[in-house]
Amino acid sequence: MIIPSGFRTEWGQQKVYRGGGREIAGRNSMTRLLPGRGPEEYSGLLENRILVRQERGGLIIINSGEDYSGFDICNDCGNVLESDKAHTRPIWQHGKWNFIPCTRTLVNRSVLLHKFYSEIALFRINWPKELWADPTSKSGKASLFSFGFAFLRAAAIHLQIDPSELNMGLQPYSGIDEFGARYLGGDIYFYDTLPGGAGYAREIAANIPDICRLARDLTTKCPSQCDSACYRCLLDYANQRYHGLLDRRLATDVLNYVLDGCIPSLTNEEEKTLLIKLQNFVSDDLKLELKTASSCGNFAIISLRDGRKVVLKPVHTLSFGNRDIRLALAENTGLSSLFCAPAIELERQPFGIWQQALGVAR
Repeated sequence: MIIPSGFRTEWGQQKVYRGGGREIAGRNSMTRLLPGRGPEEYSGLLENRILVRQERGGLIIINSGEDYSGFDICNDCGNVLESDKAHTRPIWQHGKWNFIPCTRTLVNRSVLLHKFYSEIALFRINWPKELWADPTSKSGKASLFSFGFAFLRAAAIHLQIDPSELNMGLQPYSGIDEFGARYLGGDIYFYDTLPGGAGYAREIAANIPDICRLARDLTTKCPSQCDSACYRCLLDYANQRYHGLLDRRLATDVLNYVLDGCIPSLTNEEEKTLLIKLQNFVSDDLKLELKTASSCGNFAIISLRDGRKVVLKPVHTLSFGNRDIRLALAENTGLSSLFCAPAIELERQPFGIWQQALGVAR
């Protein structure tokens, strides 16, 4: 580990900066929360549908380089080397900084890490057995980030502060379900971007119901009435790396559960609309049958030329992996090859879902 005492550029040897942009090196990770206390430290709100913890905690940002392989850093002077050419190091001589050739005896491949402390509000949604959001899956990330950024925007409005003074992130946690199987969940944390904290996270933790209701107003009453997300409801410059995941309707469903305990589901029309997207991929070797059953709604049976079949069922993004749905489909069709497709992935990446379904056919 290299811990520099400070940073200095060779500014005096470079062209004077006149504005018009900035130089960016590498790729920064999202801010990550350092491990803290256990789940017993959470307080339940809204009939225990959301668990909250507020603390002063440590966060880190990692820059892994342009291709995520790190930086070549000189062990002697800490200079980031872009080639094999010689470089200089600063030295304080005669009351001023001078630059002398560096001997460069050893080079380390390193990543850059910045650690700071701030005020943090940590949320854990207490999902019922019908719902889940896996932070490692696309559908789970979409659910958690959509809720998180809607809440973040509402918190900034409620506190009357600039949105840049708050940020959010996800932290996975593991547990064991009633069948003894290990699962992954995701905590959502909000923190003050000012190192040391400005007290905003404490205000968030103290006003969660009000902020959730304001967030639901933002997602249900988008001025543009967009199909998924836009700059008038969820999107902004700061969360551009997550734009492909955000959906205001999904954020609304999470907020409806947190506030009122409502379990979201797809309507018959929504299921049919999603299944129709798969008709574009039918060929002589692949057949698609759209079916309806009272016990499991609308689904499709994909048949391959060699006789293999798979049942594809569109489900609400938060219901992905629901065991009751799988059992009803198996009983209705008599087929063991089942694939439940999260609505957000079937809507935005239907060919990817088609390929995944074919992969489980037998």
